[in-house]
Amino acid sequence: MRSIQRVIIERAEGIIGHHAMKRVTFTGDRSEDQGNEWLREIAKTAPKEGGYDKTDVWVMLSTGDDFAFRFDVMHSSLPNNDTNIRQHMRSWFLYNSRPEEIPHIARDPRRLKYAQAQIEPQQKAFAEAVLALLNADPV
Repeated sequence: MRSIQRVIIERAEGIIGHHAMKRVTFTGDRSEDQGNEWLREIAKTAPKEGGYDKTDVWVMLSTGDDFAFRFDVMHSSLPNNDTNIRQHMRSWFLYNSRPEEIPHIARDPRRLKYAQAQIEPQQKAFAEAVLALLNADPV
């Protein structure tokens, strides 16, 4: 069983009436792959000149833990277009446990100090557990 077992996606901005504006749900071991495919479809019609379309994503793990995220989906021609659920989650939980491992945070001492000061021990332990779960999946 894969760690990500349900993905719900709802595009909050974008072309009115576009098929990706409705809420969709994917369940089971392929839910992450199907969710990523849906995000890539949204990216095809996101703004081409920079900008992004806010997209709400809910993820349920095999542990039963649920998470809500906001993805800033950019056009598919742009780098880092926020269409990878696992990468988005890893970034979030890494920030909540080891921000010094994030290059753009580590380069800015003030930003790093702020990020580290926000982390509580219980939060860090939980974030580490989620990262371990995500990293245990074969990719």
